[in-house]
Amino acid sequence: MFVRTTIVLTALSLVPDVLVDASAATKMLLMLTHVVAAAIVIPVIARRLSV
Repeated sequence: MFVRTTIVLTALSLVPDVLVDASAATKMLLMLTHVVAAAIVIPVIARRLSV
């Protein structure tokens, strides 16, 4: 349940990046940082919660 919730929240965190008044490259970089952070943090926390 934790992983599903965090994936949905990560997807929702991309919405402001799309809406911000910035260049396409800036938007892509913002979205990439959200995805990279989630890819690092979510598995670590999920493993700790399952133990």
